[in-house]
Amino acid sequence: MPHDLLPTLPSGRLRTMPPRRAARGLVAAAIVAAASVTLAPRPADACSIVTSDRLVLDPAYADDTVAPGPATVATPEIVRYPANEGCTGLDCSPNFVVLRPVASDDRAPAPRLGFRLRLIGGELPHDLWIGPEPLVPDGAGEVYLYFSDDDRGFAFQLEVQAVDLNGNAGPPVIVTVVGPAVDDDGCSTGGARGATGLGLVALAGLVASRGRRRGRRG
Repeated sequence: MPHDLLPTLPSGRLRTMPPRRAARGLVAAAIVAAASVTLAPRPADACSIVTSDRLVLDPAYADDTVAPGPATVATPEIVRYPANEGCTGLDCSPNFVVLRPVASDDRAPAPRLGFRLRLIGGELPHDLWIGPEPLVPDGAGEVYLYFSDDDRGFAFQLEVQAVDLNGNAGPPVIVTVVGPAVDDDGCSTGGARGATGLGLVALAGLVASRGRRRGRRG
């Protein structure tokens, strides 16, 4: 602190604080500093719920009639965390499927494109819900689909379409999502390589059956 801001005695000498009082002041300052660190918001940990944004159409693109190209989707990742004791539901066990779709458009920037998902085969894990609104990947290019704690394996197929800022949808691509069963109590991740052969065979049969029915209708 500059000397001209320090309290002074009438004689002009600087007023000093007794050592004991000064020590108490330092302790109080340290407590306040520690409290500010403790009470500061902590960054979300790996088990926090992070929702994907819905696509919002932009009037500036109202004259856009060209649909985006087909989406490219990397192999989906399955992330499972152990449930908190005595707690159930999505808030207690943030298990999720991570999709990383990308596409290009003639006008809309790639990071602003949405992706419409539709279940076409298999069975979703417990509490996983897919709505009609296109989802926009986050800054890391990821879309999260949450499901509640369930150690059983699953396999399903999604139809994925890129959607631009005027609602034009690109051609669909098929993505297979496979979650292996969990047999431990720790946080675990898995991909397609951890799936059981039975689940994949059942899913393939279901999709083939749907294809035959569509062919007969045509």
